[in-house]
Amino acid sequence: MIATSPRRWRQQPSRRACARPRLFARGAVILCASALAFVFAVPHATAVDRLDVTSRGTSSCYAANREAATSALRALSVHTLQRPQRSPRLFVEAYAMRGLVAAHAALGSTPEGITDQYDTRDGLLRAVDYADSLVLRQTFLGYWPLGYHAQYWADMAAAVGLFPALEPYVDAERLQRYERAAEKFMKGLGRDHMLLAAGAVGVGRTIVHDPLGQNRPDYRPYLVSTALAGISVRAWLFHRTHREEYRRARIHAVEDRAGGLRR
Repeated sequence: MIATSPRRWRQQPSRRACARPRLFARGAVILCASALAFVFAVPHATAVDRLDVTSRGTSSCYAANREAATSALRALSVHTLQRPQRSPRLFVEAYAMRGLVAAHAALGSTPEGITDQYDTRDGLLRAVDYADSLVLRQTFLGYWPLGYHAQYWADMAAAVGLFPALEPYVDAERLQRYERAAEKFMKGLGRDHMLLAAGAVGVGRTIVHDPLGQNRPDYRPYLVSTALAGISVRAWLFHRTHREEYRRARIHAVEDRAGGLRR
């Protein structure tokens, strides 16, 4: 039997501690996905009706109970707002803010019988404040720190996705700042040769360092960065600018990813 020093044993991180960032990231994604599911569940229904599709006895249901679904989404939103501080991970906080925006769209005003004093506009204002901070913290290269020593374009594109989510709720001047930040991000990817010829987007710069102290670029096409940056960001920029280059590049990215999935 090998003796183990108690002090050395205490220095080892526990499995639970290592799992906390991943668990919170999943929670933020679930918040955003849940709210979006409510918003887009029934395309031609009102926001309130979308939470009540099962009460009509339909076979394709999204919520077992309208009141329970509303309460769960409100509880997630309140939890997000009451955190003592923002997540240090860019994509985690970005998804949390996108979830608050989607919750505002899904829930609207406070329903009758709800007494938790949560106003979805508080979440919307928090998301606008975070989007403004993204514009201010963007580097001259067009990027953002991720909260760890790497540069992954998918994480940054997830943050850029907050800009189109806020489009219906902000003024024209603020929206122009968001648009310029998104364009600056895409130009940075182009300058770093991460916008691949077939339309896909590369991985980024990994956590492994070379002898010169620079992050190694990973030019391999990556499904998530292609979906978020190559397709979604380009689609929004085409919507905003009507520039044909964004439309063509987005179509190429869709075709590239569809071909990759078929293979």
